[in-house]
Amino acid sequence: MPNPGPATNIVSNSMAELITVSQPSRTIYPSAQLTALTAPGNGTMSFNYVNVPNAFTCSRVDALVAFSVASSATTNTYGLAITAIAGIYTQTSLGAGTATTLGLTALTTGSVTVSYSVASNTAGVTQLNQSALRNISVPLGFASVYQGEYLVGFAISTNTTSIGLSTTALGQTMSIYGGAQLQTGQNYAVEFTGATATSGGLFPGMGVHSVTQSAPLATYAVSDINATGVNLSAANIALVFRNVTV
Repeated sequence: MPNPGPATNIVSNSMAELITVSQPSRTIYPSAQLTALTAPGNGTMSFNYVNVPNAFTCSRVDALVAFSVASSATTNTYGLAITAIAGIYTQTSLGAGTATTLGLTALTTGSVTVSYSVASNTAGVTQLNQSALRNISVPLGFASVYQGEYLVGFAISTNTTSIGLSTTALGQTMSIYGGAQLQTGQNYAVEFTGATATSGGLFPGMGVHSVTQSAPLATYAVSDINATGVNLSAANIALVFRNVTV
């Protein structure tokens, strides 16, 4: 039998290629060993350190929250209002001369306010009666994040809303989820020669801001971000970057 010669494509002038991407449509940080964290407080900004190995662009960022609410079979109606703010920040210098301090400057920020209601357990957003891990989302308007180190801030404020003639107060529980590796009251990687100050630690700027707020600021002073003890646990929240492109 003669040699048939070299193999050729079944379809001429065509080529199959596997293309790899560095990011999926969503990126979660941290992505493993998630657990309920120390509560950061209502309206307090938590700053989490995020190391980005590959550049990407996203349009929203979510925080993961375990949510449950007591139900009522009466004619009462209950309402829930949530305001969430977020921002992606880089380290920078604030001030000038001898007044120069370490700070964070926003690359992009966003905020959102939503409300939900349930009436007599039969109308409205009745799934709120089901305990679940839910995502609270803030739009960012396609933020481009390049390779490097970032501090991502996130804050949540909740309140009950008055809906209908008879409104019951929510018997709700919300627990922020995040990484399990920072779950002690110890200060994180402070140098032997360093004091346990708010600006200390391996990731300057990671922690909880000292003042509650309703809108993300353009800049933050690192000295105002508490990085000691349980504040690291409260800041180590799980962040989901959505609609990612590379």
